[in-house]
Amino acid sequence: MAMNAGDGDAGANKRSRAPFNLGEVIGLTGVVIAGLGLFFSYVSHERDRQAADQAERLRAQVQSVLVLRGEGEGSRIRLAPANPDQIIQNQTFYFPSAIRGDAVRITGSGHLDADWFAAGLKRALHGAYDNGAEHEMPVVALTNFLEDGEVRTDQALYQIGFTIHLRLLQSAEVRMEGVALSRRGLAAGPQAAVNTAWAAQAPARR
Repeated sequence: MAMNAGDGDAGANKRSRAPFNLGEVIGLTGVVIAGLGLFFSYVSHERDRQAADQAERLRAQVQSVLVLRGEGEGSRIRLAPANPDQIIQNQTFYFPSAIRGDAVRITGSGHLDADWFAAGLKRALHGAYDNGAEHEMPVVALTNFLEDGEVRTDQALYQIGFTIHLRLLQSAEVRMEGVALSRRGLAAGPQAAVNTAWAAQAPARR
């Protein structure tokens, strides 16, 4: 079979032409590198955005945590939020069942009154307290408070510092010396949590 010169030249051109020349390879590599740069830039930006969102959520959670500050001593301690932007609406206090069997509910500005638990505390500690020595009693405070126009709820275990003073011809006097946050995020219900705390710290009977 005869082959003309044109056919030979065409075949030679096909065999000699590479799939890509150097310029095309360099151009394609540049496109790939640019694409990868954009991709990693997007991933980095998205990671930073998510980290910023998480930090903002944590900041908001920290700001909305209620910490009560006790003011005064003796028969009444006033309770006010450490954050002045928070306003107490109402509170429920749970005392150890051995001291008081029912919860105390109040509306408006927060406070603790020694009269709420003094008689029960003296009964529970009959013969176990010494004159003027300071001890602690747990109490769980469930507080509804206003913040940023919304009503929020906080539940935490506090410790009431107290002393009992013997008096001549009168019953012993219970004085509150202060109140401090013990822990929040209670695993059990408020009554169970305060009973467990009291069982672990109550002065032994004599």
